[in-house]
Amino acid sequence: MHAMGSGDVHRFRTLTVLVTCLAAASPGCSGCLTRQEKESTPVAGEVADGGVAEFLARQASLPPELQWNLLIGEADDANRYPSTVAVFAHAPSEQPRYRGCSGVLLSPELVLTAAHCLCRPHMDSGAGSGENLRIDASACATTATVLTYTYEPLPGAQGMESWSAEYEGAVQPHPGFALLMNAQGAVVASHADLAVIRLDAHVQSNIPPVQLAAEEAHPGELMTVVGYGYIEAIGGMDGKRRFSRERVKKFLDPGGERVEFGSPDLHAYKGDTGGPCLRETEHGPELLGISSRGLGKEPTFTSISPYRDWLNEQTRLRSTP
Repeated sequence: MHAMGSGDVHRFRTLTVLVTCLAAASPGCSGCLTRQEKESTPVAGEVADGGVAEFLARQASLPPELQWNLLIGEADDANRYPSTVAVFAHAPSEQPRYRGCSGVLLSPELVLTAAHCLCRPHMDSGAGSGENLRIDASACATTATVLTYTYEPLPGAQGMESWSAEYEGAVQPHPGFALLMNAQGAVVASHADLAVIRLDAHVQSNIPPVQLAAEEAHPGELMTVVGYGYIEAIGGMDGKRRFSRERVKKFLDPGGERVEFGSPDLHAYKGDTGGPCLRETEHGPELLGISSRGLGKEPTFTSISPYRDWLNEQTRLRSTP
């Protein structure tokens, strides 16, 4: 893949797939690929990549509720959620790569994602911590690459083409970010799993930022989760922005920031980690939280409600000349 400058726009008839991973010790990253270009564009009824085709063949015998779209979501070919971006943290020289994640635009120059996508895990040194793995704001990437995608149907052919633009930006995790996982990969504690990326240039004007939801999510609510993705069942990514409708289940902590959604039985798709959880309204989608579906034993998201002041401050700081 040739170098692209900040804000450069490129056109692809096959989707560029960039996959990055945390070190081998990282939870939820088994089977990840190294960064590469993957020339495959799955469309309805057709799959070009052999790995995806094999997965589809295996799942053909599954019940209808476990079919492709329910496992990994529907492709956003109609550009309903263009504010959802792909995020790749820059690892220091000779260091293992970070994982690839999703994110969402809060303003033309500000991206919000999950902090654990941008920060390295290390063994927790606290008393009685045992084999717990800690991720916090002490070891994070300083810069990241953000990619936007716009999709269009190929004229006179089956399939899609994509327009992508690449931007660079500075990483700033929430100062209180701390996440603890045990040896079994379960999340023991999570606080402020949010980070912003301040872009060096405005994204293109046809991609409107998402608005913050005025009210907290509530159990039973149906929301939309959007992202680019890693599919655990095939050990790779298909390179498409996808969305799924998920039901909010319950709040998992007294502070009300970690929320379980969906079903662990359909926990095959990891790519929306860092991406937005949206409430659909007549005025457009509103941001309820940031997905961490690829982390831990159950699909969860971090609610933005406890961090609204911090997010508003970050947006104001970025808009100040």
